Amino acid sequence: MSWVFYILVANILFAATQIFDKYFNSKKIKNVYSYIVLLNAGAVIFVLSVSYIIRDSFVLNSSFFWAALSGGFYFVMDFTL
Repeated sequence: MSWVFYILVANILFAATQIFDKYFNSKKIKNVYSYIVLLNAGAVIFVLSVSYIIRDSFVLNSSFFWAALSGGFYFVMDFTL
């Protein structure tokens, strides 16, 4: 029965994200590129804080390298839109 909880949480998070994006894109931030930079800066802060919390089980290997490389490509892809 826990799948019902996850479905509801996913829908609520999606709706909150859409409302948050529409509000900030239309009222607070006029340039889309500055919004992308702020969004990715927030993601970097989140990733660094989570990696600090799980630093005991954090391993630097080739999987981490490829994941970081794909994240960098995703960041660059935001500016090519």
